[in-house]
Amino acid sequence: MKLNRVVAEIIVVAILWLTGCQAGSGEPTDVAEQFMNQYYHGANVEEVKALAVPAVAEKIKMTLQSSAGVTPGDRVGTRKVAYTLKEKQQNGTHSFAIYEATITSKEAGSVRKRVHLSVDLVDGAWKIAEFKESDLQ
Repeated sequence: MKLNRVVAEIIVVAILWLTGCQAGSGEPTDVAEQFMNQYYHGANVEEVKALAVPAVAEKIKMTLQSSAGVTPGDRVGTRKVAYTLKEKQQNGTHSFAIYEATITSKEAGSVRKRVHLSVDLVDGAWKIAEFKESDLQ
């Protein structure tokens, strides 16, 4: 099972590299999807930060590092995350996406979150300009 995931991730990285996909390129919803995948599936902090404006990147770094001393890489395999895009809208150089995420782990059980991402066009690239999480009941 773990080997299948590693192979799938390698294939995705190879495809992105071959097609020239870069952080912030494409559509704002593509950047939001990249962010959700990188942030919640244990990506490297630097990869997550590359998708955001500097102020949000610093907030993300501090949040990930303060998660009980657990780095995103440490979380791989210890939890399952599923998320669904619930709403999106684009108006010129500003966009937002709202997701509902369910995070399940042996330690904490199941937690539902609402994730709001604002995505702005900054210097020709779409960047996460705001990131908010709130608990769902």
